Amino acid sequence: MPPEIGNLTHSESVTLKEYVESRFTSIEEAIKVALVAMDKRLDSMNEIRETMRDQASKFPTRAELEIQLSNIGKDVRELQNSRSYLAGRASQSSVNLALLISIIGIILGIVALFVK
Repeated sequence: MPPEIGNLTHSESVTLKEYVESRFTSIEEAIKVALVAMDKRLDSMNEIRETMRDQASKFPTRAELEIQLSNIGKDVRELQNSRSYLAGRASQSSVNLALLISIIGIILGIVALFVK
């Protein structure tokens, strides 16, 4: 059986120089294909980095967040104080109403004593 070099048989033989040159050419083509694939990959990675950079630039800083949270805390305390004030007023109104009803009851009781 004749020895094979690549896909060529002995009868279709090529010189060693031609064989080495064809191998170098195919390696160079493979490198070009790999470089194109690598460039595409790097471009997509750069897009991701730019997206992350844009996103990070839109995030508030810690100092800005602390200021906002402090303001929100003040607003919550004001609302709690307002609610407590209104609840106290409602309780005072209930006490005043009960006092008024009891005074009317006492007056009616005194009138009932004199009418009999």
